[in-house]
Amino acid sequence: QKLETVNFNEKLETIGAAAFSGCTRLTGDLVIPESVTSIGNSAFSGCTGLDGKLTIEGNAESTTIGSSAFYDCNKITALELGDGITIIGNGAFSDCSGMKGDLIIPDTVTSIGNSAFQYCSKLTTLILRNSTVCALSSTNTFSYTPFDSGKAGGKLLVPRDLVESYKTATNWSVIWG
Repeated sequence: QKLETVNFNEKLETIGAAAFSGCTRLTGDLVIPESVTSIGNSAFSGCTGLDGKLTIEGNAESTTIGSSAFYDCNKITALELGDGITIIGNGAFSDCSGMKGDLIIPDTVTSIGNSAFQYCSKLTTLILRNSTVCALSSTNTFSYTPFDSGKAGGKLLVPRDLVESYKTATNWSVIWG
């Protein structure tokens, strides 16, 4: 719990489950390099000191973000997800209440888990770049955000040719209200 900074080697492939969980003294920006293909469950859970931008570069082969990987990192101000990320696990960014502005989901994401962005109440725009409808595990993936059950305030942008598909897709239809 005394760890204040972390820099990852460009050859790192996996960040294990709970590897940095509870490291409350970690501060500033955090960059997960593209060499990482797996971020374990609760890897950075409770890192309440992280107060900058979180960048997950994504690996061209595929990168999985585990359940609760960044749960309760409530001071992270922005999230940048790179191409190659395929799965965003259950509760991956839940209670990242400091995250604000736009959230861009890369076209490589095939599934977003239950409660993945729950309580990210300062997000204003959700941009989905997928060429097909991205699977949404639950209607509460975005609960307590501007995208919760069609609440006013959140802007959802999808490719024009997928608008009707998202409006009727399982669990996405709740967001359209």
